[in-house]
Amino acid sequence: MLGQWRNHADYQRFMVEAVNREFKRNQKAIEHFETAFLKMYHMNLDSVREHFIPLFSTVGKPSNQQPEIFRSLILMSHFKYAGLEDWLSYAKSSIVVCGLVGVTPDTFPGESTHRDFITRFGN
Repeated sequence: MLGQWRNHADYQRFMVEAVNREFKRNQKAIEHFETAFLKMYHMNLDSVREHFIPLFSTVGKPSNQQPEIFRSLILMSHFKYAGLEDWLSYAKSSIVVCGLVGVTPDTFPGESTHRDFITRFGN
């Protein structure tokens, strides 16, 4: 069952707030993350939701954080990480990357959740 799906406007508000806090503390981070920030800010996943629905059961526990996992995988490619384990280690340790994904370090989707997502779309 496809669970909660945060709309793009809500994601943008969350992301900008999270990223701006870190940018105020670390001005050099702006240069490093600028392209990723712009990519994520403009990548509206609202219309993608309807394409996800048929891939999920209509019963059972809802699968939450699907747009966040999708963003995570896009950023994994953007930052040229080949391995999921290395990516997650890096991503969870970066306040900016967490903000770009749309989560906090405490709520970053885990490795098994990412693998489930990949498997669901790989079949």
